[in-house]
Amino acid sequence: MTDPRFPQPYQPPRFPPGPPEPNAVTAIFAAILAVLGGLRGVFGAVAIPFLNTDSDFDPSGFWSKIQVLLGVSALCSLVLLVGGILMLARKKVSRVLIGVGGAGTLALSVITSIALYNHLDARADDSTSITVSFDSDLSVFNAIGFLFNIVLLVLTFLPSTGRWLAHRRPAY
Repeated sequence: MTDPRFPQPYQPPRFPPGPPEPNAVTAIFAAILAVLGGLRGVFGAVAIPFLNTDSDFDPSGFWSKIQVLLGVSALCSLVLLVGGILMLARKKVSRVLIGVGGAGTLALSVITSIALYNHLDARADDSTSITVSFDSDLSVFNAIGFLFNIVLLVLTFLPSTGRWLAHRRPAY
């Protein structure tokens, strides 16, 4: 019971709670995939000098073209690695870097796979004409690599990843 002679203590107004902090799951997974994909590509670049580019071995110059493609892919992987690290640091530019690096590595892996299949298909054919056809039997490793890049790009450009990157914790 309250005594009417004494006023009630002052209750400050309650402010509604702010928006909840965005979920970091998609951004963290995208960053981890970007770092792993970037490391795989950068360390894979170590094998480029070991491809045999002797003109007696390959008079068409096919393996030297593959070396160039793998070198460009290594540069895209480096961009992917930097983007993954920057995403863990919550930098907005990380989405652009992961997008460029991921799309570049995806496109170059598709181009390299098609070129390798066509080259190996042409060498297996005993005729003198070179047929340009795409062998639809993707190896398991190529399929995993394609899927890896697609999942990486989807996670990077989900709206929840953008909200997590844009969110700043209030200073108390």
